[in-house]
Amino acid sequence: MSFAPEHLPERIGDVLESDVDEERAHRLWQGTRKRMTRRSRAPQAAALALTAAVAFLFWPQGPAPLRFADGSAVAAVQPSERASIAFDDESTVVLTAGTSLTPVANRADYFEAVVGEGRIVVDIVPGGPRRWVFRAGEARVEVLGTQFTIAHDAASVIVSVSRGRVRVRHPSIDTQILEAGDEVRIESEQPAADEVEDPAPEAVVEPLEPAVGSAPQPRRVSWRALAERGEHAEAYRALGREGVATRSQRASARELMLLADVARLSGHPSAAVAPLERLLRDHSEQPEAALAAVILGRLQLEQLGQPAAGRRSLERALELGLPRVLRADVERRLAETQPE
Repeated sequence: MSFAPEHLPERIGDVLESDVDEERAHRLWQGTRKRMTRRSRAPQAAALALTAAVAFLFWPQGPAPLRFADGSAVAAVQPSERASIAFDDESTVVLTAGTSLTPVANRADYFEAVVGEGRIVVDIVPGGPRRWVFRAGEARVEVLGTQFTIAHDAASVIVSVSRGRVRVRHPSIDTQILEAGDEVRIESEQPAADEVEDPAPEAVVEPLEPAVGSAPQPRRVSWRALAERGEHAEAYRALGREGVATRSQRASARELMLLADVARLSGHPSAAVAPLERLLRDHSEQPEAALAAVILGRLQLEQLGQPAAGRRSLERALELGLPRVLRADVERRLAETQPE
């Protein structure tokens, strides 16, 4: 597939050669959208170019991404009992009952996943072709060829290394390199999702002027403001467990895309389905609809284990009129997933 990099504010070739994750792609989409809106005299053409730019980043390129050992596509898992998951490069993860592992980026040279509350033992074969990153809350664990454990609950994240090294990043500790025998405990500073009040829809709720002698009230930021600046996990917590679905019932097309971003980029891909499906149902005439169908199809195929639904979403994307640069990729994916 070819695409002229000079048509975009940032060279796609440079982006693809670097370690791009889903959040980077989201930021590029937001910046591209703003520039296109300011510069273009043809909004429809600008929107199609925007769609092509985003999906070009989101769609797998080059060699095959990571797969399970049986050859099936890597998808979100949450076993009801302790389970060992093997990948095709001989790396493994062991999940305790109820612990979820949700992929958010999967390329030949890079894999990133979100770990839910519970415990996971990771064993990565050293010298492999890709970088591995695991996120638990706000903690980011980068694999340097190792075996390690992540224990994650509402109060803390504990990372302990059995073999090799990992790099742990978190706002409260900056960056730490852990070697065999090392352990770090990171206390959570965020309230649980069901304890966060759903804020008002304005971008920022300013505090009232405090009375004389009283302590100043903290400034509260809405989910939308958090999402716009890329803080998707915080935006999801601000919305609450059912917040994405509830907001989707009355959101605009643009807000539906933002809600979908909040869900999938915070490690909740199933929650992204509601806003994407409503956008396709009620706003199919909007330029965002074709991109929504592509993203929904990819989620269903790669993370939710719904191949039939994923194919229907990609077929809908073709019906909505994808630009030529994306059509060939979607058609190829449909051919690859054709049931036997």
